[in-house]
Amino acid sequence: MFNAFLGRVYVALISLSTLVLSNYTGNSPRFTDIFIEIADNGIYIRCFLEDAFENDFKEIFDSGILVSVTYELEIIAKNSLITQKSFTNTAIWEFENRHWLLYLGEDNIFTTIENFEELKQSLSFVETFLYFDTINFDSVNLNISARLPTIHFTTLQKSFDLMIFWKLREPKEKININLRGSK
Repeated sequence: MFNAFLGRVYVALISLSTLVLSNYTGNSPRFTDIFIEIADNGIYIRCFLEDAFENDFKEIFDSGILVSVTYELEIIAKNSLITQKSFTNTAIWEFENRHWLLYLGEDNIFTTIENFEELKQSLSFVETFLYFDTINFDSVNLNISARLPTIHFTTLQKSFDLMIFWKLREPKEKININLRGSK
C-alpha cells in the first residue's frame, strides 16, 4: 500500500516537473532498418522505431506507470485495405523486483528486463508477418505507424497524453512494394 502511494506521488512529481520545470526536448521517432521479405502468402516485416524513448522517458519508465507503444500495419492495393494488424508492447517498472516487466503483444510473451537500453530496444523492435495472397497483386503499399497512449493520474484526476514526448506526431512510413520483381 505504501509503495503504491509512493509510486503515485512519484508519478505526480515527474509529470509536473516534466511539464513545468524541465528543459523539454521531446523525441523524433522514425522507423529505420526496414527489412521486407515477400512470400506467396504475405509479407514479413522487421524494423526499429529509432529515437522513440530517449529524452525524458527514463523517468517515465522508472515511475511505475504502465507505458505502451501500439504499432499499426496496413497493406493497401488499388486504394483498398487488403489486411491490417495492430499490436501493443507494454512495460511497467516493478519496484519490489527492481526490473521492468515487458509484454510483447505480437508474440504474446512476458519477460523481465533490468537494463534500460535493452528495454528501449525491445519496445522499439517490430517483427511481424502480414498474411494475404500476394499472387493477386503486382504491388502494394505498406503503411506502418506507432503511437503512445494517454495515461490517467488517478490522484491528480488528470490525463496526460504521452504523445507530447513525440512532439504530438505519430511516426509513419509508407513503402511501395513491387511483388513481381522482388521475389
